Amino acid sequence: LNLWGGSHHVQKEDLNSHNWGVGVRKHIKGCTSGGWSRFAELDIYRNSFYGLGVVAGMGIYHEVTRWGDFKFSLGFMAALAYYTRPKQNDNDRLEKYLFPVPFLPIILIDYKDWGTLNIGMVPNIRKDIVDRGPVAVWGAYFSIQTPFKWF
Repeated sequence: LNLWGGSHHVQKEDLNSHNWGVGVRKHIKGCTSGGWSRFAELDIYRNSFYGLGVVAGMGIYHEVTRWGDFKFSLGFMAALAYYTRPKQNDNDRLEKYLFPVPFLPIILIDYKDWGTLNIGMVPNIRKDIVDRGPVAVWGAYFSIQTPFKWF
């Protein structure tokens, strides 16, 4: 179970940074090799434009080190994202966006196989704001292990 929380927009303070939402992550058993683990994920949350955000994708990660009960991993996701941007006034229309996210680096901090803090970095790919640096948004959410076996 994923619990979405917040984001930090690099040099863009006028956007919503409280991205509350939920989702599911399924670890794909039997698909590990060389220490890499795979997963599929589907999330729905309030996006940075105060509209609906939906992300569906797959990812891989690899454990880097352990420190006490904590496990640190690095990986990346490839996803398809859907965003809406609500009307600003009566003359506006609801804007909708569907776009691929081919490379989303992630940091995973796991505690005793109970839960994971996921930190994702959305690269800055817009040509008109290159001077803002390589990162557009940092986002964070928790994945909590559940006793339910849905798949």
